[in-house]
Amino acid sequence: MLTATASATHTAAPVRLGHALSDSTKVGVLLAPAVNELLEVVLRVEPGCCSGDTCTCP
Repeated sequence: MLTATASATHTAAPVRLGHALSDSTKVGVLLAPAVNELLEVVLRVEPGCCSGDTCTCP
């Protein structure tokens, strides 16, 4: 049986993320790389979705 143990580092991570999301400047910085990474995933999964006259990327 596998058991999970949360350390102080594990429990502090969501707190730090919540703190970052409460600041509009930090949210912008966090979301900018996230959006870029999501677009990269879409283009790897559907490489032709943004070719041609129209973009059909989800």
